[in-house]
Amino acid sequence: MTKGELKEALAKKLGVTKELANRFIDSFNEIVIEELSKGNEVRTGEFTFTVVQRKGRKGRNPRTWEPVTIPPKKAVKVKPSKKVKEIINK
Repeated sequence: MTKGELKEALAKKLGVTKELANRFIDSFNEIVIEELSKGNEVRTGEFTFTVVQRKGRKGRNPRTWEPVTIPPKKAVKVKPSKKVKEIINK
């Protein structure tokens, strides 16, 4: 689902304009990004967003097969709730 499709579905479900739905999506994204950049966890009820530190590791360039070092970095982890897991595993 693209952002445009999400915007349309949200507008239809809430009975609001696409512009208002788009503002909601943008605001939600901004808040989540802001909190994650501070190192905070974000819980929506159905999903938990956290920042995790990935360790550096050794890898290979797939074209040349030369060894390369992949540096450590931060990544966002999204964990679904038990309810979401049950729904998708029906």
